[in-house]
Amino acid sequence: IIVVIVCSANSIVQTEAMSVPYDHGAIAKPQGDALLAGKPDGTYLVRDKADADPGTNSHILSVVFKGKATSHLLKPNADGVWCINGKSFGADSKTMDEAVQNLTSPRKGWPVVLTAPVLSSKGGAPPITAASAAFAASASLGGTCDYFHPEATEAQAKKMMAGKEDGTYLVRPHSSDPAGLILSVVYKGKATSHLLKPNAEGVWCVNKKDFGLNGQTYQQTLDGLKAPVSGWPCLLKEAITNSAVGKPVPVPAPAPAPEPEPEPEPEPEPEPEPEPEPE
Repeated sequence: IIVVIVCSANSIVQTEAMSVPYDHGAIAKPQGDALLAGKPDGTYLVRDKADADPGTNSHILSVVFKGKATSHLLKPNADGVWCINGKSFGADSKTMDEAVQNLTSPRKGWPVVLTAPVLSSKGGAPPITAASAAFAASASLGGTCDYFHPEATEAQAKKMMAGKEDGTYLVRPHSSDPAGLILSVVYKGKATSHLLKPNAEGVWCVNKKDFGLNGQTYQQTLDGLKAPVSGWPCLLKEAITNSAVGKPVPVPAPAPAPEPEPEPEPEPEPEPEPEPEPE
């Protein structure tokens, strides 16, 4: 018996979109704007484009910019590269998530770094920051990292590091800066915390210094701190690994999407230095 299974390219892409925790599906623009109301600049979500032709795989990236929700066309071009407002911003993104995560670091022509996603369900899972999401999408950071602890608090990190030798380290989310991470390091017998975040050029820095390492991922920067560098007092040695690495990052299941309401939403006009465009 030969069973032939036929699935359209559109259904494959819909499955990919549904697996992204910040994709809200067929919600209307007012609902998306309400979810972003009062959020800081860089907060974002993805929703379906209401008036898109079937099979075009068009979405809207909604981003808070200058205190307001703005909308941007998100879809693949003729070569299959996902673009925002028709631009790839230097990335060869083969999935919607890759295109979005590309904007979690500064990109020329894009005016606001994406920070915290608005998740598509109301479950009780811990919030996933942009930096944490970028870790989960390992292409953004250069591969899987077994010393990232996506749910660790400062207190938990200190407990894990108690009694360890100087240079022992781990990486965890920043509690108040969704665009950054925290490098926890044992130094002089105590757990110390250091801001780990890319600068305006996209170079990952520790405490706002790149130490001449030019790290394009946080892993490259931390690898550089395993050798003596001027201005950094403690060589990184043994990492505290996360036993959950390799398992899927837990995210709540998507909530059932309501029926979409009609909304006129023309494609944004291209601009040489685009700001998020009002609908």
